[in-house]
Amino acid sequence: MSYTSDEVVARIERLSITRLETWVAEDCVRPETADGDATFTETDLARLRLLCTLRDDFEVNEAALPLVLSLLDQLHGVRRVLRHLTEAVERQPKPVRDEIARIFSETSGR
Repeated sequence: MSYTSDEVVARIERLSITRLETWVAEDCVRPETADGDATFTETDLARLRLLCTLRDDFEVNEAALPLVLSLLDQLHGVRRVLRHLTEAVERQPKPVRDEIARIFSETSGR
């Protein structure tokens, strides 16, 4: 489902149209655009809620928000890669999985 700017502001209590436009301009959130109108996905709404939380609850200053978002995006990317790696390891024969576990244990200090 997609939402207009007005619908997004109505759904997210702490979000104003000015704040939304600022975060779009700063590339913190990237709505789809068609005929000059921005539309937002559920993922965009989640990101906007996160931005409100970072700004209002954690008092992250406006200038630092893009950096914090970039770090969070990188972290999510690493988690996705690790999940795929785990799935690949799980498809290996048991002796291979056991050897991977043994080497991991040795190198990670576990």
